[in-house]
Amino acid sequence: MTRWTLNTLGNGWRVSPPGAAIWLEPFAEATIGRVGAGGGVFDAAVFYGGRTIRCLSIGLRAGAGMSMHRMGRYGVALGSDSEEQAHGGH
Repeated sequence: MTRWTLNTLGNGWRVSPPGAAIWLEPFAEATIGRVGAGGGVFDAAVFYGGRTIRCLSIGLRAGAGMSMHRMGRYGVALGSDSEEQAHGGH
């Protein structure tokens, strides 16, 4: 068992017009952390060359469809008559 403690800070900037079907988002992220010794055969310090982890990432995310995360009900919305039948009128 190995304990990883990572702290990541990142930001992205949406560059596509609002409402566009396809969107692009350049981003940058920085991570710093430590790996704690644990039992078992895997030793992170030997494998990675130390117990401190530092990483800087830059990239481009691309997506299609809704630009916002969906919340709430998924699937086909039922009409009021169908809902009453499905729930026994409760």
